Amino acid sequence: MTTAIPILRCISEGIEIVIEATEGRRTISVAERKFLGGIDFNFKNWDVNKASDARPATPVKVYEMIQDATPVQIFDSLRVEKKNLCFTHDQIITFCEKHRPWLREDGHHTLFLFASDGAFFVASVFFGDYGHRVSIHQLKDIDVWNAHYHPHLVVPQW
Repeated sequence: MTTAIPILRCISEGIEIVIEATEGRRTISVAERKFLGGIDFNFKNWDVNKASDARPATPVKVYEMIQDATPVQIFDSLRVEKKNLCFTHDQIITFCEKHRPWLREDGHHTLFLFASDGAFFVASVFFGDYGHRVSIHQLKDIDVWNAHYHPHLVVPQW
């Protein structure tokens, strides 16, 4: 019997990280002032730029990726229903504003899962000399993502 190789390692264990309550009004594709490095045009092209319901304060955990994997493998490794791992655009923006130390600041990415019209997407936030930049990927993307630079993954605590 082979033992599964872990994909993620929790790096926030024992530390309280909470995204404050959000109204759900802000969306990523119109948050140019927050993502000065650029916003992937597919937020608009894929029609995922939608306001959401308000959300209460949400405790989160931060993981780092330690094994190469596809997006589905990354989130499936948490063994939680994907809908329970999703954030709203407003929550992603708020996390980037209030919890900057948990973002990778060396030009590598921090990942957030969100849903739109029943499909799942990954917002990938980069922070470098140019400021925050955000791109979008479909969760069903079959490309294997490289763990060499230990991207961070932010998920609601369950």
